[in-house]
Amino acid sequence: MAANCELEILLQKSNSLLSRKELSLKIHHEESPVPQKKVITDKLSKLFQTKNDNIVVYDITNTPGTHTSIGRVNIYSNQDDMKRVEKSYMVARKTGETSIRKPRRTRKDERKKAYKRFGTVKRAMKKAERKNK
Repeated sequence: MAANCELEILLQKSNSLLSRKELSLKIHHEESPVPQKKVITDKLSKLFQTKNDNIVVYDITNTPGTHTSIGRVNIYSNQDDMKRVEKSYMVARKTGETSIRKPRRTRKDERKKAYKRFGTVKRAMKKAERKNK
């Protein structure tokens, strides 16, 4: 599946704040379909000597009638940085980890209890101030 694709790096930025490299690629794939993200990830991991799990490929778009595609890639220094920055579904695709989310009703009840406690404490403080006057 598009094993004969060539990668050309159009733009490479180093984002030290998010500890990643941001790449813009041009992918040449003569006489073959658009390569899968896994193929691109494998080639980039060999090129930059990193693990496949630290590479996230976005937006591979093909111009009709040409055998070239353009894509965006983020290469993270480690998985902890990727987990901190990337969206949860992207992390789940790469690592297989899913975050356990509480049901909506439980989250809403917890939020209501916090508001109720806040108002109760505030009311008690005002009452104590009036007594001290």
